[in-house]
Amino acid sequence: MLYYKKKLTNGKAKNMSNINKGYPDDWDNDFNIQNYDETVIDGRERRRLAQERNQGRRPKKNRSAPKAFLIFLAAVLLVLAVILIVPTPRRTVFLVAGTDEDGTRTDAIMLASLNSWNGEITLLSIPRDTYIKVSEENYKTMRATYPEPARQGMKITEIHHYAGEEDGMNILKDEIERNFGVDIDYYARVDFDAFAFLVDSIGGVEFDVPQDMDFEDPTQDLYIHLKKGNQVLDGDKAEQLMRFRYGYANQDLGRVSVQQAFVKTFAMKALKPSNVLLHGGDYVKAIKEYIKTDFKPINSVGYLKCVFSLKDSKFETATIPGAVGGNGMFNADFEEFNELYGKLYK
Repeated sequence: MLYYKKKLTNGKAKNMSNINKGYPDDWDNDFNIQNYDETVIDGRERRRLAQERNQGRRPKKNRSAPKAFLIFLAAVLLVLAVILIVPTPRRTVFLVAGTDEDGTRTDAIMLASLNSWNGEITLLSIPRDTYIKVSEENYKTMRATYPEPARQGMKITEIHHYAGEEDGMNILKDEIERNFGVDIDYYARVDFDAFAFLVDSIGGVEFDVPQDMDFEDPTQDLYIHLKKGNQVLDGDKAEQLMRFRYGYANQDLGRVSVQQAFVKTFAMKALKPSNVLLHGGDYVKAIKEYIKTDFKPINSVGYLKCVFSLKDSKFETATIPGAVGGNGMFNADFEEFNELYGKLYK
């Protein structure tokens, strides 16, 4: 944009705004054009002149940017303080149960233990066919929901099914504590849809599938077709891997071993600090929509420091010792389990 300074004639300023249109009406023929201050000023010149005028003045401060930064810094420091100050028990044990397609039978049962002192995580698997004799009280509760169980002895995978939606996880937790002598702090029942959703949210998981897996059961809407070898599994294929059990030489124990290996690989990727920050919203969504737990979000703050220090060398897996009996059920060796538990949870 161009503009013109004003003409000074007889001590009066006269507008030269229409100089481009020829001489103005008040043009004084006796006046020499040299007396006009006819300087044309463009934008850069105008900024230079403004800077000269403002020399010596204190520039205005942008107070909003520093204020926003200070608020952000205070929030970060507050979170870090809570993480460091909020007390967490030395060891926390979670009962994690993955349910099948109908959401009642627990296809995967694990005790996940976190040592907040050294950041160690231990996954202890309980085969789904493990024989359990439930207490008289819990048996009555089951019979009130389902008249089917004719005896107190059953596979551990059936406990949640017979106890029902409302009491299933509480009774399963109670029976594991009573039979194995462990203290469980929290439980989480995970729908396999949640598992598939989380795997997809982090871009899949690279895993070495140990063998070809082919199985179909239309009644469960279950179709498993995986090839042996190292590959990136998306959510659907990860679910197929976790649910496959009929092709292993040692049946359910083979399945447990593969489940442990995949869960460890998945956890190491999902719990990387960068993924926690990037996909935290997806994790929260999965908890809200697919996971039933008595673990409150506020409780998680104190455990973040353990997540940030997680290393592969601090992640152990094990299976409850025992053997498959003639009835097809897995009979746990409780004496050997006590020794294993003492080593893992020392």
